[in-house]
Amino acid sequence: MANTISSAVEIPIHLKGAFSDTGKVYRYIITIDTDADLTIRSPAAGNHVGVVGGSCIQGTAFNLIWKSGSTTMEDEDYSANGGYQKRINFNDGAVEHITNAGEDLIIRSANTLDSFTLYVIEFARLGQ
Repeated sequence: MANTISSAVEIPIHLKGAFSDTGKVYRYIITIDTDADLTIRSPAAGNHVGVVGGSCIQGTAFNLIWKSGSTTMEDEDYSANGGYQKRINFNDGAVEHITNAGEDLIIRSANTLDSFTLYVIEFARLGQ
């Protein structure tokens, strides 16, 4: 099998305040069943990608490794029946796991993740 993105769509929302340019938000539905890198989004030259929301609840403990290109940014562990939960904040556009300019946002897990919904934004810079 292979890690897959079964849906990748732009969603019609705008986050206020945090972005100097109009960043578009994209929703990805991900399945992970192989301990291998999965590229979530490749930005345009000079742009960054960051996570603004997502949800992944599993019955067993799991980990998530977030990368900017080949560089590991964070390695997070989650307990059984817990999970990754980040609600989209429409007022300040709080962003996590921001890539370096021009680098892909990549995720990896040594565990099987049946369904992981992730919301990401691509932008040139934060701030006003």
